[in-house]
Amino acid sequence: MHGKLVHGLLFIGGLLSWPLPTAQASFQGYSKVFIQSYKPNDQPHSHIITAANRLSLLHQVGSTTWESSLQLLVDKGEATDQQTGSILRSSPYRIKDRPDPFAGNRAKQLHAYYNLDRAFLTYQMNQADLVIGRQPLSLGTSLFINPIDVFNPLAINSIDTEERAGVDAIRFKIYPQQAVIDAGWLIGPDGADDKQAYFLRYLASLSAADISFILSRFQQRQMLGTDIQTQYEGTGIRASVAAIEGNQQSFVRASLGADRVLPDDWMVAAEYHFNGIGETGFLLRTELVQDQDWQVAQIRYLGRHYFSASVSKAISALTALAGASTFNTDDRSSLNSVQFTYNIRQDHYLVLGGLISQGKTKTEFSAYGDLLYGSYRLYY
Repeated sequence: MHGKLVHGLLFIGGLLSWPLPTAQASFQGYSKVFIQSYKPNDQPHSHIITAANRLSLLHQVGSTTWESSLQLLVDKGEATDQQTGSILRSSPYRIKDRPDPFAGNRAKQLHAYYNLDRAFLTYQMNQADLVIGRQPLSLGTSLFINPIDVFNPLAINSIDTEERAGVDAIRFKIYPQQAVIDAGWLIGPDGADDKQAYFLRYLASLSAADISFILSRFQQRQMLGTDIQTQYEGTGIRASVAAIEGNQQSFVRASLGADRVLPDDWMVAAEYHFNGIGETGFLLRTELVQDQDWQVAQIRYLGRHYFSASVSKAISALTALAGASTFNTDDRSSLNSVQFTYNIRQDHYLVLGGLISQGKTKTEFSAYGDLLYGSYRLYY
């Protein structure tokens, strides 16, 4: 029922934005080629070549805008979920989605996947916006681990973070003076009642800070959160707290971080994260991955205390180097990343990087293995 309603609204939106003499339309997109080498612990390397292409259409008629994006991915090699999942992402809040790309035998075969990642209509009114369809959605401003984003968080091992996976939603925003009131309804597979989510967010812009209060019900669970973003003498400060009431347990998650731009084009950032559902101790309770509250909130972390830091440097006008690390202080494991970017010419980029895990056997991040990659990116 709900799925048919949203599809009907999208169809009407498409008709309203159909090309007219006064319409404005534009195309943009990218083509990226990734070469990856992934080595799980104590196992041989697996290699994959991936071509990811994205074409986006932005079409405007008066106060109505239609935006859609189609992603096509082709890969060759013995790919793993870690490799393909780090580029081609989905969301549990989609009425219908592409077939599971990992079904069947993938070894040494050529595969192609599609992903309709954007298809939404925006109707702009006086001090209000209505957005209907598959759209980007993110709540919270944490730098590394976002406790408020229970809908669409980025995985820590993503190597392509330019676009978040689109979610099927109806969203209404009101813009009173120095504030935003934001309400949304997210629809899951086939519009099932127990797969839906709702949220209400109030954002107040004060003289020195942006403060948000979020109330959400997602898949029959509740969350109350707050998010603060401010600056103090040139240092950006962000704090997020989420209290989650699950079906089996209640817990709190929180992040506190800061970032600063330094002389000579250096930038540093650091963040502490508390994961109230996680375990303390050296050997983590891996059964947590089977916990329904943990899965539905898309937490993805097994420990309780984490520290993350990053540093980046613009070496020249055409080159940049960045590194980051997330450390589980309970089991002393870490996931570390490094990335070098070279702007070959306008809209052409070469990127080399890696994800390196450290930790003893059976610790959290040791299970991630090591991933080396290179990519060529063209934007148009």
